Amino acid sequence: DCLGHDLISEKLKTLGIRGKENMWFISYLQGRSQVVEVQDTKSGLTSSYISTQKPLTRGVPQGSVLGPILFILFTNDFPAFIENYSTDCIMYADDTTLLVKNDSTEELSTNSLTALQGAVKYSVSNDLALNTEKTTQVHFSKKKGIPADVPDITVLNQVKFLGLTLDSGLSWTEHVNTISNKICTGIYVMKRIKTVCTQAAAKAAYYALVESHIRYGLIIWGTSNGNLNKILILQKRAIRSLANLESQQSCREAFQTLGILTVPALYIYESIIHVSRLNLQTLGDVHNYPTRHASRYILPQHRTALFEKKPSYTGRKFRNLLPENLQSLTGNALKEPLKNFLLKKTIYNIEEFKEAV
Repeated sequence: DCLGHDLISEKLKTLGIRGKENMWFISYLQGRSQVVEVQDTKSGLTSSYISTQKPLTRGVPQGSVLGPILFILFTNDFPAFIENYSTDCIMYADDTTLLVKNDSTEELSTNSLTALQGAVKYSVSNDLALNTEKTTQVHFSKKKGIPADVPDITVLNQVKFLGLTLDSGLSWTEHVNTISNKICTGIYVMKRIKTVCTQAAAKAAYYALVESHIRYGLIIWGTSNGNLNKILILQKRAIRSLANLESQQSCREAFQTLGILTVPALYIYESIIHVSRLNLQTLGDVHNYPTRHASRYILPQHRTALFEKKPSYTGRKFRNLLPENLQSLTGNALKEPLKNFLLKKTIYNIEEFKEAV
């Protein structure tokens, strides 16, 4: 809102936007003015008072498409700047997250403070305001040692990041609770729609208001059987409603009839599709002669159980269990056959999948 036009012009020049193109951008920003209107109501009568016009010498027009684009271009050099402080960052619009990691709690505390100081330095040199009231810190660790807090920054046990609720122990309990509430609301709306519309309309509501929440980030938070089972219970309630079943009736066949994957099946599906996009090494890549299992992924060696929860690892394990005809498929060609394969199994947990294949 308060960026100087001259500074924006210089940043655009560093990105190769010079000459007439640069002047075009700046002409979009300059020559604007603003007024302030104040309304006052007395005895039922409303009066308006408008100030005199004042020229705008800073900032970009609010509500425009070009405004956010200019901000992204303006802060494009921040990731390279913060790397000098042994820090990674994730930027989304005007929200920036600093990622600092270290095995030593002492060094982690020092690096965290240094990283924040680096962000402050960048903000000052680029005429940006750092909102300390919205700046928080979370310590993620499976160890007992807790690093010292960065001074004057609020410490939280959990934080919402790009639609996912991250807790300090990465248990995903709070995130599952959050989407459980959303699913319950979705089921209520779905039932109301079903009373006045067709099953097809209610099924569309299921995909929009229930399954959309389940699928988002599933390959990350779905690593726990407990989390999957909690959501599966709610999903069964939705399926019974769609299929006109009583609360105690089995709904395994209903999943197949409706063409809807169970939560564990969705987790397996998303994990396999994820690794199919990564171009990971297979057994066929390490030798030139054809073998029966040439299309199987090579599983990397590891020392911790936490490593096995990585989407890139679980996806490889699941895909290696598939029939040979599915393992040979990649990309979009894999999606429909894989979905049909999982639909026929109607699994309620990961162990059922391993036994079924």
